[in-house]
Amino acid sequence: MIGPITDFPYLLEQVSGHMYPTGDLPELNGVFFEARGSSLYSVATDRHTLAVARRRLESGPSEPWGVLVGGQALKSLRAFARFNRRIPLMLEHRAGMCADALAVRADGQTLEVPGGDLPLTKPWAGGMWRRLLTDALGTTPDLRQEVCLNPTLLARWGKSGGAARNEPLTVWGSGVGKPLVVACGEDFLGMQMPIRPGQGASPRRDVLAHWDDLTPHPVAGGSRIAANVGRIAAGAA
Repeated sequence: MIGPITDFPYLLEQVSGHMYPTGDLPELNGVFFEARGSSLYSVATDRHTLAVARRRLESGPSEPWGVLVGGQALKSLRAFARFNRRIPLMLEHRAGMCADALAVRADGQTLEVPGGDLPLTKPWAGGMWRRLLTDALGTTPDLRQEVCLNPTLLARWGKSGGAARNEPLTVWGSGVGKPLVVACGEDFLGMQMPIRPGQGASPRRDVLAHWDDLTPHPVAGGSRIAANVGRIAAGAA
């Protein structure tokens, strides 16, 4: 047994929105749990974004293990975690002949959910998700051009803070076409791939051309408006 995990519902919420939404890609339609050292990681990706949440353990595994819990099994796991949201949970990896399982215990109650029917594949096998993040973290921030992002994917990061709502994000990138790195606090990391301007996004030069009417012009009551804006800006500061 490893644990305890005091906020397991939030651990799921932080990453589950990043998994592939249907069973067409069963190796990505789920959340991957990996216990290693003194940490439990939950990881999800649909190839456009990748999210990793980490929890420190008082009792870690004697040997590292990983289980991919598919989308259907996650429903019962999420319900169990919410029902026992005030109880610290303990987790256990159970190896099987055909597939591994994840057992979750809350006091005297235990739920066992099956792992995927398929052997672990990319990006889980061999720690590919770790290499992707390590490569991104090892680059120097360098954004000298505009970056085009899918707003639906961008909205996923709103749950990065988990229990701490509205926790600020730290975001950086190493260049055009490179993934943006998204960090929230000390125990959440993610990446989002940008899209090309030709995929419906306007290049910066077109944006500037369509907003050339922003040139300042004097208007009646301008001094009063400026004073009000100044007070608002001072209050925000």
